[in-house]
Amino acid sequence: MASRKPILLDGAMGTQLQAKVGDIGKYPELLNQTHTKEIREIHKAYAAAGADIITSHTFTLSPSRAQKAEYKFQDILRRALINSVESGLPVALDVGPLGKLLEPYGDLKTDEAHAEFAAMISLGGQLADYILIETLVDLREAEVAIDAAMNATDKPVFITMTFKPDGTTFMGATAEDFAARADALSVNALGFNCTVNPLEGHTIFEKLRSATDLPIIVQPNQLDDPNEFAEAMMWYAERGAAYLGGCCGTTPEHTKALRALIDN
Repeated sequence: MASRKPILLDGAMGTQLQAKVGDIGKYPELLNQTHTKEIREIHKAYAAAGADIITSHTFTLSPSRAQKAEYKFQDILRRALINSVESGLPVALDVGPLGKLLEPYGDLKTDEAHAEFAAMISLGGQLADYILIETLVDLREAEVAIDAAMNATDKPVFITMTFKPDGTTFMGATAEDFAARADALSVNALGFNCTVNPLEGHTIFEKLRSATDLPIIVQPNQLDDPNEFAEAMMWYAERGAAYLGGCCGTTPEHTKALRALIDN
């Protein structure tokens, strides 16, 4: 067994919101203002289930989306972080991909992407305890996001990419490539989330572990049975994963089951 207990991150927000409010809309980040009560209830449920860190409901938030939807980016970001802080736990600012491909595969310029990430992280970092950049598929976007974070905040920076079970992203980067670049850019922790369930992520974890000594984050998708999920996650705990949590479909019940096994 690892000599230190893993730190427990929370689980999915989207599926929890769908259960509470139904259609979450084209811009789910707006629910931070329109459904404050429900957002806070979800954060508090994860806290009560035993999470150590709560993740803000900001995965889909960015200045360009705010401009397109005609809402005030700063207002939504502040509200999201206040909602998270209400849980009583440390908060990780959730920073997702920008939803556009960088040149030459798309029309997003590198400096524009850098500015978007910097705006999010410089403001969000004032209230958050950690920066969690997550679910990226493009290694170049990951590098831009890390660089923006390092220049925008002094808070710890975590980053996860999403991989196929063989340890490659859908754009062809390998887990080893990612670990080497993130390590060189001095992030505080790195890992993987989404796409795979905990039974499918072993190769990804082993490749990351072979390529870096940094703390590793594991946040896979659900297994339907929370106890089965928790038991599968202990494979990573026993091999030294520093942060464990859940992604799509996971619930406070998954967090509670994992908390119990970690504590025992």
